[in-house]
Amino acid sequence: SLAYQIEQTLERLRPICKSIKDKISAAEAQKPEDRDEEELVRQVKPLIEEGGKILTETNGIIRGLDPDGRISRNAKQKTAAGEATPEEAHLANLLKELSTEIQTTIEEGKRKLEGMPHAKKEINPLWALLAEPLFQIVAAVGLLLSGVLGLVGKLLGPILSPL
Repeated sequence: SLAYQIEQTLERLRPICKSIKDKISAAEAQKPEDRDEEELVRQVKPLIEEGGKILTETNGIIRGLDPDGRISRNAKQKTAAGEATPEEAHLANLLKELSTEIQTTIEEGKRKLEGMPHAKKEINPLWALLAEPLFQIVAAVGLLLSGVLGLVGKLLGPILSPL
């Protein structure tokens, strides 16, 4: 199910996001003259790439759940009139959690890299590896269950607008 896929993705991503945040925070806490920005890049880059890979896989799985658009059409007809079902509300909350996890990692990382010019130059372009597939997942789930997209929009408006 969709919710199961998002839950699995969250379980795999949480430790990666934590590791990214921890490594950047540890570097930020050091005196500038003691920092090894190149080492920070070497540690963080593969973590961001791994997170991006997980999100891209999830996006592919979600799109594979409805290759001919049938679920999407049915969902649009059902949700045009009514409220979201409990399953849709659960899914919207999972998407909010996933989005918040990624967004917090990106925003915190960018902020803490401000004083590290080399690491900032190397790492900042990589955030798109997390942001882009996340956006595609939200869009794909939204296409499958248009009622969810409205809910997610309400939950995420303030979070996704900076992206």
